Amino acid sequence: MRLLTKTAAAVAIAGMLLPTGAARAVTYTQNFSNYTCGGGTCTGSDTTGSQLTDFLATFNLPKFNTSLGTLTQIIVTISGGMNATDSVTNSGTGSATGVVITQNSTITTNPPQDVAGSGGLMFISGGSNGGDSNLSFTTSASASKAVTSTGQSAGTVLAGDTVTGIPLTGTFTTLTLNQTSGFDTNLFALGGGTFAITFDTGAYATTGGSGGTLTNEALIDDTISVSVQYRYGTTSVPEPASLTLLGAGLIGLGVVMRRRQRTA
Repeated sequence: MRLLTKTAAAVAIAGMLLPTGAARAVTYTQNFSNYTCGGGTCTGSDTTGSQLTDFLATFNLPKFNTSLGTLTQIIVTISGGMNATDSVTNSGTGSATGVVITQNSTITTNPPQDVAGSGGLMFISGGSNGGDSNLSFTTSASASKAVTSTGQSAGTVLAGDTVTGIPLTGTFTTLTLNQTSGFDTNLFALGGGTFAITFDTGAYATTGGSGGTLTNEALIDDTISVSVQYRYGTTSVPEPASLTLLGAGLIGLGVVMRRRQRTA
């Protein structure tokens, strides 16, 4: 018996079965509606929610508004999850044993984003940035499960059988990008605004075992979450009560000095 493993997963769209990567289910855009600032920190986050792979997701992240103070640190975090339902078919004439399906999914920048400064993190949508290098990264999620025909020992798939409804969930490796200097002024113009970062998702499955002829199909949903945090220093402005006390102290000091001059 021979083993055939297909590495391309498949997604069901409008009743059709298409290999992952052949068509995009959705292009998603999010504008960080929950962004807030105060107390030396600005924070915001948003998520695509569960979307059928493959898809493009563009996040319009807020720029730092320099009227708030002096920027000291930027932290951007990318995370997400994979939720797949797979099936495996043994189209051979003999049973397959030791059958395990592994479902993988990836998130990558698309296109590679410009980075501000040496070792920096900030992403610029399009154009060049004074010769700075490009940032291209991928984070992935993976899950594996034994595939078993009804009534058989674990990992055995009978000839001609299709095992369906195999749940596979995974968490993407979290990426935390941190910058404490070399901030690009194009991103932090007074008055705020946004800059874009776009992610591309993809998925594939592998099936291992011996004997039979194995193929797989999958329905995969991915979630992408992005958060941004700006930390900044503010210029301390004396409160009115403090100014009053300071003024009273200076007046008292003046009175004492005049008295000393008269008695001298």
